[in-house]
Amino acid sequence: MGAPIVDDEDEDVGAVTPTSRVPYHEQTEAQKWEQLKAHSFLVFNDPDDGADYLSVAEVLEVEHRGSDDETMVVWTMVHRHSLTTSYKHNMPLTQQRLSPEYVDGRGKSWINPSKTQLKDLQMVRMRYGHEDCQIVVPSFTMETGGKVPKRVCEHVDKYLRKRIRQGHSECLQCINFPTPAELTKIG
Repeated sequence: MGAPIVDDEDEDVGAVTPTSRVPYHEQTEAQKWEQLKAHSFLVFNDPDDGADYLSVAEVLEVEHRGSDDETMVVWTMVHRHSLTTSYKHNMPLTQQRLSPEYVDGRGKSWINPSKTQLKDLQMVRMRYGHEDCQIVVPSFTMETGGKVPKRVCEHVDKYLRKRIRQGHSECLQCINFPTPAELTKIG
């Protein structure tokens, strides 16, 4: 599980250029970690949250790149309507509009705070190591309005279908572009 970050150190670390054209769902975790870039977004799964819980975050930095202690520091993104309505963690990414998450001193989450509110809030930063998460898509640019690009959602679907074949049927609800057969199983 990722660990919350409480220090205020922000240091930019250069990213390694991707060396492989292998589809993401066929790449090793090491190949995906090599492709992490500061100030880009990623899709990942924290196994402690469940197989059907996909997270999107902005990579702030990659620490100790290439070493056994390699970690990434991310700023979590949340569906902007999840805090005002009932939260559905397994909503397909195509249905989500993501915004950066902030937290106040009492632990309450905020999205889209005003400039006045922002001075009393901290960004929700987490640190993950290789053993803490599974990267689905290591680097992409978010579209306007907090939309995850279609090509990224297609890569996520390949990952989810692989997980379903491994016995994680709960991932079916997360598929962005379900086939007619999958639609009948979703119900």
